[in-house]
Amino acid sequence: MELLPGVNCGQCGYPGCGAAADALVAGGAPPTLCPPGGTALARALAAKLGRAMDASGPPLLAEIDESLCIGCAHCGKLCATDAIIGAPKQIHAVLQEACTGCGLCVEVCPTECLQLRPQKPTFDSWCWPKPALVGV
Repeated sequence: MELLPGVNCGQCGYPGCGAAADALVAGGAPPTLCPPGGTALARALAAKLGRAMDASGPPLLAEIDESLCIGCAHCGKLCATDAIIGAPKQIHAVLQEACTGCGLCVEVCPTECLQLRPQKPTFDSWCWPKPALVGV
């Protein structure tokens, strides 16, 4: 439980981080169950539990298309981690480090300027891609 983010967003399919931790310990969930935690958390969970990690792709995080943002501020009110910054009638931005990718902001955006996109690589989240098998 100490490794999980504790935001209880439910993206893992469990009602909260406590239930997800129970499923991890019981072996009913893979170390990659937490999209907000990203690859770094998945590696830490796999190491702590002594399990292999399946790389199902990068986690999805919110991103704003600034050309479509009207500054309605609906998105910021729902963000549990205050990852969306901006004031009413001004363009907003998403702090990638704080976003959990829960998608609540995407659902309320009237201009559809918010989308969930793959996480931009950082030193903590980047991992070497598997080599392509040529001629096999």
